[in-house]
Amino acid sequence: MALNPTIMKFGGTSVADADAFRRVAALVRKHEGARPVVVVSAMCRVTDALLACVQSAAEGNAEEAARSLAEHFERHLNVARTLLQPDTLPVLEGLIEGSRAEVARLLCEVAGETQSLAQLQDEIVAYGERLSATLLAAVLREHKVAARYVDARRCVVTDGEHGRATPLKDETERRTREEVEPLLEAGEVPVLGGFIASTG
Repeated sequence: MALNPTIMKFGGTSVADADAFRRVAALVRKHEGARPVVVVSAMCRVTDALLACVQSAAEGNAEEAARSLAEHFERHLNVARTLLQPDTLPVLEGLIEGSRAEVARLLCEVAGETQSLAQLQDEIVAYGERLSATLLAAVLREHKVAARYVDARRCVVTDGEHGRATPLKDETERRTREEVEPLLEAGEVPVLGGFIASTG
């Protein structure tokens, strides 16, 4: 990119809890002048939990699988309730609870085998990155960083091999420029989830 951004990548242990999110926010704020683009993983243990619940649902235990994720949705809620102000908190609480309901619905589809299991698994596992990136963007704004969540599925494009997709480099570069460059030009900090993408 002509704007020469600084890519800041944070893995799952970097966003393990509220204290970890606070440390990431301080680090990003420190480098705000370097045009950072923040890429963040799901909170630690969330991806494994999502994969396990898909397997459980595939064995016919959709309700139990959904219940097994309760502690992880609570971890996201705890970060939001610890670090966000009362005026911004309800939006994030609604997003987290909406994600909980949507994952439960998708797990019922897994149990009913209404779609390709690999496709459903990809969709479910993506919630880890989607939630952590949205939450981190909100925490950054609380720390006076002009952060904007960007859905990585609008940037990274792959072939249709669910479960082992290969990124399409030229289309990914074009879409990423379209999504990210205007934010950098406006002085905003894009925050994206890593690991997730969409087909063309």
